[in-house]
Amino acid sequence: MARKLSSLVPSPAVVVALAALLAALSGLAIAATSSSPVIRACANKKTGVLRLAKQCRRSERSVSWNQTGPKGPRGLAGPAGPAGATGAPG
Repeated sequence: MARKLSSLVPSPAVVVALAALLAALSGLAIAATSSSPVIRACANKKTGVLRLAKQCRRSERSVSWNQTGPKGPRGLAGPAGPAGATGAPG
């Protein structure tokens, strides 16, 4: 008698989940290897969902941002702290 190994066949939901995970990880890899300091993406006009792409669709708008922002002004100096205890002679 031949037995079917149905437990080894992934369900469609598992296949879709793995495909989505692979797509997300490849997008992160592309963003991490970019030499440009500007990140460019497409945002869905209705949902706001972002995706990395070279060209946006009609239902999307182009968005971009810097990896690091401009340096802010230097803060004020804080008050002096109390003097420390004298150390042991050497």
